[in-house]
Amino acid sequence: MPNELPARRFNQRHELSVSSDAECGGSPTSAGAPASGQDSPADAPARASQHTKRTELKFVVPAMAYPAIRNEVRQFLERDPHLARAGDGRYVVRSLYFDTPHLDTYHARLDGHAYRTRLRLRRYETAGMPASDWFLEIKGKRNDVCIKTGRVVLPDALLRDHLRQYRTVNVKRLIEQDPSPFSAHLPQLWSCPLQPTLLIVYEREPFIHPLQPLRLTFDFNIRAVPTPDPYALVSPTRRILEMPVMEIKFVERVPAWLHAVIQKFQLQRVGVSKYCSGIDARWSASPEFEAHIPPGRAPAAGWRLPSFVRAHLGPENAAADA
Repeated sequence: MPNELPARRFNQRHELSVSSDAECGGSPTSAGAPASGQDSPADAPARASQHTKRTELKFVVPAMAYPAIRNEVRQFLERDPHLARAGDGRYVVRSLYFDTPHLDTYHARLDGHAYRTRLRLRRYETAGMPASDWFLEIKGKRNDVCIKTGRVVLPDALLRDHLRQYRTVNVKRLIEQDPSPFSAHLPQLWSCPLQPTLLIVYEREPFIHPLQPLRLTFDFNIRAVPTPDPYALVSPTRRILEMPVMEIKFVERVPAWLHAVIQKFQLQRVGVSKYCSGIDARWSASPEFEAHIPPGRAPAAGWRLPSFVRAHLGPENAAADA
């Protein structure tokens, strides 16, 4: 049985604030898997100057219905151009999430905070092609609106040198090389004892609208492992959700044709957080993970996933939620 959630200790909370809409600025963009070499492999991190703000909705898709849903959306959307040379139209997303020793980022979502942020290190891997650079970014969320308010590009060679020097991902040392993209968050970043906490790996099939800022993705084989190593291998047995997750990212509204698809297949919208679901699943499944969490801030497994979603968890994680 998972540990019970202890009483809140608000005097010891460390959280990142989310910038307001006015602070975010920039025009909305459709973020895809960056092609290898798209960013200059300079010795110092390159700066990503544009902020992204868009609404994001998630739906759990029954595996049997996925082919039919995919055929429906393909009538209006096209494959992401970054994947023109990828045979199966998918790429791997590898994300290392950071949190405090007491998992304050995790608990901020559990507590239903209006403003939530997450610091992550991410890259994209496509079969038969070189992997992308790494992206250190802050993803904020205000209800359903996602806001990326800080991002730097880290060439792979730079990150490997960093790991050889510090033996782990040291957030402060990386940000010191180019702090300007994180200027709105520097006080919190310097005061929060952030450390690499959980690695999430999954396959993504992306589609975009050729004329509108609309992006739809299917995420498969979502896996999680507690590790500070962004290069760690993640076994297929580490799945935290058996069904695909469909994400819709848009700026103004869901188009009528897509709303009709959602109704036709009776898709249920869910607030699935890959990071929080991974923490839930791994908390009871990994004694090593529990040993690294200080007492007093234990996760509460399964609080976020509806019962019909938890019914489709992998066998290992279903036992953890029992």
